[in-house]
Amino acid sequence: MSIATEPAMNASVTLIDRATQAEKSNSQALSTALGMSESALAVSKHRGHISPEVAAKLADRLGLDPALWAGIAALEAIKQPDAKTKTLLQRLRERARNSWLAITGRPGAARPSQRAPRARHRTA
Repeated sequence: MSIATEPAMNASVTLIDRATQAEKSNSQALSTALGMSESALAVSKHRGHISPEVAAKLADRLGLDPALWAGIAALEAIKQPDAKTKTLLQRLRERARNSWLAITGRPGAARPSQRAPRARHRTA
């Protein structure tokens, strides 16, 4: 299941699993490396959202864009997002998915030059 279409768990929480897998360590070693307690990491994962700060630290350790992941975590924390927020979150998740696929060397990541150009709307 991709990051962009993750229904049961927020994309930012999957970042914890990916960091643990990438570093071939357990959550205790990961939490120590991040400078936080193991229980804080476990509680974040159990509740289904992580703070933007933790998301940025995890992304940085994985070589991903920390600002992108902090934004995703912040938007996922909104309890009742409006339509614009949902659309923005969907776009950020897709960017995160593409960056993850590009870093891991897996096929399916669309490079910016391969994407169709977006239509620009003009206001009169």
